Amino acid sequence: MRLISASVLCLAVALTQVARAVVIAGDYTNTSDANVNTSPPADDFGFYNVGAVGTASAIYLGTDGQGNGWVLSADHVTLGPTTFSFPDASNPNQIDTATYSIVNNSGILLKNYSGLGAGHNSDLILYKIDPSSSSYGLPNLPRLNIGTASPSVGNTVIGVGRGVDRAATVTNWDASWTPTNQPNPAFTGYTLNSTHTMRWGDNTVSMTNADINVGTPSNPVYVNSFWTQFDQNGTANEFQATTGDSGGGVFQNVGGQWYLTGMIDAVTKVAAMQPSTDVVFGASTIIANLSAYQSQIRAIVPEPGTWSLVAAGALAWLSRYAIRRRAR
Repeated sequence: MRLISASVLCLAVALTQVARAVVIAGDYTNTSDANVNTSPPADDFGFYNVGAVGTASAIYLGTDGQGNGWVLSADHVTLGPTTFSFPDASNPNQIDTATYSIVNNSGILLKNYSGLGAGHNSDLILYKIDPSSSSYGLPNLPRLNIGTASPSVGNTVIGVGRGVDRAATVTNWDASWTPTNQPNPAFTGYTLNSTHTMRWGDNTVSMTNADINVGTPSNPVYVNSFWTQFDQNGTANEFQATTGDSGGGVFQNVGGQWYLTGMIDAVTKVAAMQPSTDVVFGASTIIANLSAYQSQIRAIVPEPGTWSLVAAGALAWLSRYAIRRRAR
């Protein structure tokens, strides 16, 4: 996951770093989050559709009209074998786990059609997984509905990703990032450990419809985005992404229907000296706004019953942007 300086959100990425996981605060401020929200809630938004690729995350979108299984992730992660857990087809109470090889040369980078990055590739990539690489075939998971509009400021969204857990209690730091017990610390948050866990959390949207450069000043890669902020007094399951959540899913309930509305792409830092091993209140999670890329996604992975409406020429057109990938 890329780290973006909070003072240059709309400019270039200040620092980049391989990412890891969603951490939860909210009602769990002084409790280990190791076993918090590691299974779907009763109103399941699509928890198991989010899996792991390397040390990062990926989203299983579903199958196309030709029976191919498609996955969405961030292009800046190292693509390779991708793992999903899902209910057993014969016994839904049993959760199966399978790791899939990527179909060679199946990667398709999505493009920006407006904003600062218009005409250039985004940081979103679709790729096919090989059903023959698992004894289960493709994952027993539903086709996800893609959001048709960006969430508004104040809307609640749910983020899902895999990565490291946080410490059980908060840490206070002084301005030099030395832990302190003095009143009025400069920063408050958590240190991170090395245990990886897939989990979900919620948060409210704090900004929307922004073109964020998740590349570098010399090689910009813009993504139409919205973001959430990590608040010590936020929602009951307040989440913040950290190193490794890149490619994770963000969901929103609209009119009783769950939509995949975003993909976790980057996080901000509250100060340039912030260690990568800390997650700090005031930081933000930068989320790719999938409504800006919905038409491209639907051309590749149409919603159920719409395949006959997708012209073969659409896939041929998109294939011009296919990039060569080899599973690692």
